[in-house]
Amino acid sequence: KPGRVIMPGFFDSQALLASAAEAVEKARHYDPARLAPTLMTFARLLVQDEQYEKARACADEVLQLEQNTNNAVEAIITLGICAAQANHLDDAESLFNRSADLSRKINYPVGLARSLQYLTRQVLLIRGQFHLALTLIEEAGILLEEQGGKHWLEPFLRGLIYQIVGD
Repeated sequence: KPGRVIMPGFFDSQALLASAAEAVEKARHYDPARLAPTLMTFARLLVQDEQYEKARACADEVLQLEQNTNNAVEAIITLGICAAQANHLDDAESLFNRSADLSRKINYPVGLARSLQYLTRQVLLIRGQFHLALTLIEEAGILLEEQGGKHWLEPFLRGLIYQIVGD
C-alpha cells in the first residue's frame, strides 16, 4: 500500500521494506549465513504490510535453508499467519501447532509463546473456543515471564471474551 505508514510520524513502511529487500539480496550474494534471519525480518515486515504471498515465499525459503532452528519456528508461524489471513483456519491451526511442537523440541520458549499467542488470536477466538484460548494464552504468559518479559494478553483476552459473551 503505497505511502502507508505503520506508525504515523515514526517511519515509512515502504522505505523499510525496500531496505529489508536490499539486505536480503546482499545476504544472498555476500553472507549466506545471514540469509535465513534476514529473510525472516523481511517476512515479518511483509506481514505487517499485508503482503502475505511474498511473506509466504520468504518463509518457505527459510524452511528450505533451515529445519530445526528458531528461524524455522518463525517461518512456520509466518505461514500460519498467512493461512489465517486467507481464512484457512485448519491450515493455520496445523501450522501454529507445528511451530509450537518444533519450539518445544529445540527449547525455544519465545517461539512457543508466540505460537500459542497466534493460535489463540487467529484461530481459537474466531472459532469461539474461549476456554482453550484462555488456557493457551496463560501458558504463553508464563513462558514469557520466565524469559523476563511482561505480558498483558491474558487479562486483555479475558476482558475481550467477557465482552463477546456479554458477561
